[in-house]
Amino acid sequence: MILDESKIIYNLPKIISKSNDIFNYALINFPQNDMWKFCIDRVDHYKGKYIYDKKDKGYLRGTLNGIEFIKQNINTKFNFNFLIQLHTICVKDVINSENNLYSTQFGPDENIHMYDEFYINKVTKLAKKEWYIEKLIYEEDSCPNTLTKEEALNTFLSFYNPITKRRVSRIGWIPKNKCYSERIQYAKDKLNNYIDSYYKELYQAKTNEKKLEAIVRLIRYFEITHCFNDANQRTNTIMIQKLLIENGFFPCILRKSNIFAGYYGVSELVEEVKEGIQYFCSLAQNNN
Repeated sequence: MILDESKIIYNLPKIISKSNDIFNYALINFPQNDMWKFCIDRVDHYKGKYIYDKKDKGYLRGTLNGIEFIKQNINTKFNFNFLIQLHTICVKDVINSENNLYSTQFGPDENIHMYDEFYINKVTKLAKKEWYIEKLIYEEDSCPNTLTKEEALNTFLSFYNPITKRRVSRIGWIPKNKCYSERIQYAKDKLNNYIDSYYKELYQAKTNEKKLEAIVRLIRYFEITHCFNDANQRTNTIMIQKLLIENGFFPCILRKSNIFAGYYGVSELVEEVKEGIQYFCSLAQNNN
């Protein structure tokens, strides 16, 4: 969807863009009783605020705690440890459908893959093109002929398994000739390097569009990395609010949080985020 730029409001006033109170300003007109709407995909809002708690007991409380953590740490430079802290807060004391507490560790247990359901028929052409440019997801049927299968599996961040219909994370598996702890450290280093690339891209961004591209590219990387056993989407859904607000944008309420899993290209994700910002602003204005 393409939004009419003349009608969308998505920037905070520049006068408060560097203030530590920017979070409160961004949400000053937003109804506090609606904070749960950041935690639940917009397509599921009609089901009520506790719909995800039916599967994960404590989901809403944990995710709202994640928002509070973002509020207290707005303008704190983002790094790997910040991501770990946010994920831990979001899943602490949350009980899954098997009546177990969610794991807070980074990466899978040794010799275990992390995977996510993936619907290949919903992927856009642009997204697939960017998979290969950024080495994000390997799909054997359409992998460039310049790469052998072994080269691809050692290069791409994730791969799509057509038998199980799942996208499998490579975190904890590259490089193969290293022990488990070394592979996990390798994954951490890769994430830190990508975060550095985000800040470089952000520094060079001269327009709102370029800033949003940097933000969604980073969130997409985290989601495709799938670096936690569970709760990747909820962590990234909260993380994007921090990145938006501290870069002078209003927060967004997304239609679906799984859009960052590799389904859309960067420019398409930017449009989704703009639409989510517009929706947030409509709620805030109606409450004013």
